[in-house]
Amino acid sequence: MTKKLPRIVSGQIVSLTDDPSRIGKKSVKHYESGSIVISTDGKIEWIGEKCLLPKSYETLHNENTENLILPGFVDAHCHYPQYKIIGSYGSDLLEWLQIFTFPEEAKFSDESYAFNIAKLFANELAINGVTSAGVYSTNHEDALSAIMEAGKIRGLHFVAGITSMNRNVPSSLHISVKQLEKLNKKFLEMAKNSFRSKFSITPRFAITSTPEILEYSGEFLKNNECVVMQTHLNENEDEISLTKKLFPTAKNYLDVYDQFGLVTERSLFAHSIFSSEDEISRLEEAKSSIIHCPTSNTFLGSGLFDYEKYIHRCINIALGSDVGGGTSFSPFATMGEAYKVAKLISKPVSAFQTLYWHTLGAAKALKLENEI
Repeated sequence: MTKKLPRIVSGQIVSLTDDPSRIGKKSVKHYESGSIVISTDGKIEWIGEKCLLPKSYETLHNENTENLILPGFVDAHCHYPQYKIIGSYGSDLLEWLQIFTFPEEAKFSDESYAFNIAKLFANELAINGVTSAGVYSTNHEDALSAIMEAGKIRGLHFVAGITSMNRNVPSSLHISVKQLEKLNKKFLEMAKNSFRSKFSITPRFAITSTPEILEYSGEFLKNNECVVMQTHLNENEDEISLTKKLFPTAKNYLDVYDQFGLVTERSLFAHSIFSSEDEISRLEEAKSSIIHCPTSNTFLGSGLFDYEKYIHRCINIALGSDVGGGTSFSPFATMGEAYKVAKLISKPVSAFQTLYWHTLGAAKALKLENEI
């Protein structure tokens, strides 16, 4: 049997070592004629100019490409159960969820349906150069098993958990704290024993969560330092109004999560289009990450994200496709739409900045920057 050896890929390489908004072009690493040595277990052993390749690697097979070599893209926010409803017409977020999303997600109680969609979803990510993702599942055990298995088969790194909801959704999508506790314990142990998966506590958003489920989520996050938390924040004005009615004692939308210990450096908040100065200050203090989802925000007409409010506060920003509210799996479509949104608010953003948001910035949000 032939021994498997490391391999080399050579060509023009571009990556980022830090946020360009902080240190400018110094953050860009460029090897005009570079090489990457990839170990037998898929890890990078060495990277640099080809002429400096250590002699110990000279006998290895060297694949040369004229294409630009980039880091694997990281999609920091996407919904795999929404695969089949991409581009479905809805007047706004809340109507879109009721008409299309919740009925589709209810189908994921069927194990075979979930596994079929999970394979299609993972395949689309891989085809588009996405190697890691923060993924929302449903409340169903089989649905989460399906996406984790699909990621494993495709060699992708998924951060995912049971999506918890217990009000303002069809009863088939409800989950009790007792059920959630049982499933979280099971999947957390699975993630700990998996090379390419990480567990997230995932309360969908405030309006589908009772105080009981948010309190449990906060305790779970506090007691498990290997876990991240992902949810939605200030995406749509009607959503914000409803949140105020449901949580009348909260100072603002973010405070709903904060009251239950969910605003931390391991917290990912998708959208945050309409966050107030008080909320942004609290996000900065907590060192939370914001996930900008431009194709979703424009498709659903939610609003235009002002990235400068966040980078001036040194708040980490990442990019997400938000499929299926988002309309493309392609990181280039997402980065292009982020550029257009920035132009529409007269605050142009550089290509290197969007590349950072979709690679290292997204990896930092998912707490994977030392692993991928």
